[in-house]
Amino acid sequence: MTLLSMTGVAFAQAEPGDDDKLACKRAYESAQELRMAGQLLEAQAQARVCMADACPAFVQSDCAQWHEELGAALPTVVFAFVDASGQDRVDVKVEMDGRALVTRLDGSAVAIDPGPHRFRFVPSSGAPVDLSLTIAEGEKLRQIKVALPRPSQPTAQDDAGIHPVAWVLYGVAALGFGGFAGFGIHSLNLEDCKPRCTEDDKGDIVLMRALADASLGLGVVSLATAVGFTIAGLTGGEDETALDLRVSPSPTGASLSLRAVF
Repeated sequence: MTLLSMTGVAFAQAEPGDDDKLACKRAYESAQELRMAGQLLEAQAQARVCMADACPAFVQSDCAQWHEELGAALPTVVFAFVDASGQDRVDVKVEMDGRALVTRLDGSAVAIDPGPHRFRFVPSSGAPVDLSLTIAEGEKLRQIKVALPRPSQPTAQDDAGIHPVAWVLYGVAALGFGGFAGFGIHSLNLEDCKPRCTEDDKGDIVLMRALADASLGLGVVSLATAVGFTIAGLTGGEDETALDLRVSPSPTGASLSLRAVF
């Protein structure tokens, strides 16, 4: 208040038409008012006006000191924008509190008033990004950076979809059901020899039935296991699997066994 009142004395002799001195008076007073209101950028601009040679000496001195103090108090920020490909973008506009601040990101520091602010990054292509930050008085060269997330890379399991072993098992299941049908029909045909079947005929019938049953079991087990592999593949299950298919002799002809390890 003391400085403001002194301007009335200093400019008391100013003529009504002396625009330069009136501008000095207004700038001198505004610089103090704006500074107290926290509008440091505008206060510094007014201090620059009242530093002019047309102003009284003590006004120039005060305004020069204020200009220096405001320059130290004003925070500065540096904006950066990295797109989803990891590239720095310069074709990005930045708004602060709903007003245009910069039209291009060239790495230069920008002076702003301290306090809470809402920044909006507007790239030439793509959606805008909003940030809310509080900038401290005197903070210098604070980097405000937006980095868009990189797109997720598909995993090997995603690329594979259904596990390859599942396709093998579906094929084995088809063979098993086909064998069941073939051996079963053949055993029925052999039974046409009744009631005059020889021992060899009876042995063949028993063998065909056994092979039909074994084929059916193989088909059922293979199909169930294939479905399990399919579900595991589609839901991202483990890929560490092994398949063991064995054929071994038995009293009735042959035995098929299937073992899957997850």
